[in-house]
Amino acid sequence: MRKYFAILLFSLAACNNPQDVKPVAGAKNFDLVGYFDAEAKRLDVRSPVILKSVWINGKQETKSIKIKDWKKELSIFTDADINKRAWDGEFKKSESATFEQYSTENEKIPVKKVLIWKKSEKICGLKILIRNSNYLYTSTDTLSYYPDSLYQIKKMQQIRFMKSKHYQILGRF
Repeated sequence: MRKYFAILLFSLAACNNPQDVKPVAGAKNFDLVGYFDAEAKRLDVRSPVILKSVWINGKQETKSIKIKDWKKELSIFTDADINKRAWDGEFKKSESATFEQYSTENEKIPVKKVLIWKKSEKICGLKILIRNSNYLYTSTDTLSYYPDSLYQIKKMQQIRFMKSKHYQILGRF
């Protein structure tokens, strides 16, 4: 019975806030899709060995691997694209010579913040904060990417009346 209840909850969470996913032509916000597509191509050519660690509720497994499809590996970052037509004009931008930040207070938009660190106009780090929430389910993701250093995905899921689950993936170049 508990298993069926969990399936029902996940199904309801999946139906939360459908959005038009077409990118805006000539978008004003940072182009996450373009950036990570270029990174995937660069990494496919370079083919680095990655020390990849996965934690699920505190249990860790680590392997040294070569990623065969970097576009797929980095797809969680491109899924956080902030240039969707339905979100046009929803993000506020603040910036300095070494930093850009895009943020929204709109409850219907799961991507809450994109932070970009730069050095000499070159990106040296990105962090993306995502939060999905409804009456039964809350999910918080923190995505971090530092070129040629590491990428990290932290996820917390809380389903009402159940224990929270914590996941983390860390890939070191």
